[in-house]
Amino acid sequence: MKTVDLLIAAQNRIRDPNNWVRGTMYAKKTNYDPRSADEVSLYGAYANRQDSVDSANCFCSVGSVAAELGVPHIRYIGLHQLDKEDNDAIVEEYGPAFKRAVKYLDAAALQLKSASAYCLNDTRTHDDVMTMYNLAIKNAKRRHANGKRYANGTR
Repeated sequence: MKTVDLLIAAQNRIRDPNNWVRGTMYAKKTNYDPRSADEVSLYGAYANRQDSVDSANCFCSVGSVAAELGVPHIRYIGLHQLDKEDNDAIVEEYGPAFKRAVKYLDAAALQLKSASAYCLNDTRTHDDVMTMYNLAIKNAKRRHANGKRYANGTR
């Protein structure tokens, strides 16, 4: 799967604010949510943290990428920690695609004045997360994380 296609699929997974969550990569939405639709858009779904993508129905911006790839779980959050020994199998199978997609999200988050995709997800609104995805997808279509085109078609 191309990185741009992965980003589009991950964005579609959380396009509905009821499928988006803060503070954890994967969660399971509870049956009872006393908040209004506007509050859900601001704060994410009312959900319980899950350890596995299989039991989840709500995702953060980065958890959505992992879910699209079928990553069963990620113990360490952050790209610099994905290379830890405990996650060798995950890195080998999913790491390159995951890292590329999150690199675009992180670059888009920086454009929106946030330190990373994780930070933007946990401190901003659902609309901001969608804007981050739109920027990441636009930049992925250009094939460079910071949005700049490669000179003369070279890398």
